[in-house]
Amino acid sequence: HFDLSKFQKEMEAFKLPRQQFHFVTHRYSMADDHALAVAYANALRSAVVATLKVDGRFIATKRMYLDSQVLQKHLQLLHDHLVGRDQDKEVGVEKRDIPIFLFSMD
Repeated sequence: HFDLSKFQKEMEAFKLPRQQFHFVTHRYSMADDHALAVAYANALRSAVVATLKVDGRFIATKRMYLDSQVLQKHLQLLHDHLVGRDQDKEVGVEKRDIPIFLFSMD
């Protein structure tokens, strides 16, 4: 279970005196969000690795993993599409969106 309040508290430690942090959370389901499911599927990879057993034999084991660079690219495109590029621009205010994506396997 991800502790959002603890994460926010830890992130506040990086804040400079004149900065403000604002956290917005969204929960998406791959079953309901086609673009998210495509991003996940495109980043899913598999590899066969040698595993040494206790008796000294090597066996081939298939491992699944996510290619983080591919996933980041797809999620950034999805984020840009959802929030819009020049939305909420204020004159004289420097503002940055830093999307952070967390995945739950349950």
